[in-house]
Amino acid sequence: MDWQEMESAPLDGTQILVARDNGCGFEYYTVWWSRHDKDYPWQSDHNAHAVDRFDYWSPIKEPTN
Repeated sequence: MDWQEMESAPLDGTQILVARDNGCGFEYYTVWWSRHDKDYPWQSDHNAHAVDRFDYWSPIKEPTN
């Protein structure tokens, strides 16, 4: 994985993989940015997340054979 700081994450609706240190290890989510909610702009399938919720992001890469 090519982990990067959240400040460089795409804000155009592209799905990305994010990581959050919960104190015991990392949690991972697939999210995308939505401008519809300024307090919880990171969206996932069933949740909205605060702008500062995640620590790192990585592009989602296509599977290879």
